[in-house]
Amino acid sequence: MTTNAQAGTGWSAFIEFDVTDPDDELHDTLFTLVQAHHGTPTTTDTGHLALVLSVDAVGVVEATSRAVALGTELLARAGHPGRTVTAVEIVTDQERERRNSAG
Repeated sequence: MTTNAQAGTGWSAFIEFDVTDPDDELHDTLFTLVQAHHGTPTTTDTGHLALVLSVDAVGVVEATSRAVALGTELLARAGHPGRTVTAVEIVTDQERERRNSAG
């Protein structure tokens, strides 16, 4: 089995939280916080807050753990501690670029 487990592999994370109908102030605060992680806040089709950001990790399990921890920390710093993650998607940066160019 081949894995993408090289040290320092870039991963793209989509992390959805149980925050519904986030206001512009929260988006602005998070936008500032996630820029250092090549990310952006967004609102899902169901009205939940989500963060898209990048992490470096050895494999998908580590990437998921780091992304969830980072996203939760950033949301707490924006004034929303203790929120629940409702969904996570992790892909390599290479896969994200492929998807972006295909769509």
